Amino acid sequence: MDVSKELRQKIIELYKSKNYNVTKLATESGLARSTIDSFIGRGNKTKTITIRTLLHICEALKIQLKDIFNYDSFKEFGSTNYPKSKEISESLYLSTAVRQRIMNIRTSQKIKIKQISDDSNVNYSTVRSFMKGEKETITIEKLYKICKGMKIDLYDFFDDPLFLNVKDETERRETKKVKESSKKLDALV
Repeated sequence: MDVSKELRQKIIELYKSKNYNVTKLATESGLARSTIDSFIGRGNKTKTITIRTLLHICEALKIQLKDIFNYDSFKEFGSTNYPKSKEISESLYLSTAVRQRIMNIRTSQKIKIKQISDDSNVNYSTVRSFMKGEKETITIEKLYKICKGMKIDLYDFFDDPLFLNVKDETERRETKKVKESSKKLDALV
């Protein structure tokens, strides 16, 4: 399955059902219009979309991440019985939630990162660096392959309490920049 093509079609369906155009979707999502255009607009289409960008689009459409995958075209394995995470009260950054969900599934299946890499046909260093937090985000295509390797649909992957109140990593980066700037100012004073 071409997950980008399917996802593109679902996003277009959803934003049209809300009487949005690309400009409105960009405004509501806080993303640059060029970002939206490059994935769903006219002209040269970007094949990939990060989970971060998808989170912003889902928030603009007022749906949860899991809901964008609640279509037959995304359901290859049927319902899976992987354990769900416990309800958490605090918000998680999206990449942290994705890592934790992969870790929970890995633990329940007793599989190693190397096996996930082999089964999903995603480069071992890519999976490892994302899981270690060295890489902040991952494309939906790579996550799809990882999920396929673990035999879980994207809907079931995101249908977990970890994703009920996720937030974007941009906030973490901005906080880090503010702290670094503050340290530099303190050093000058």
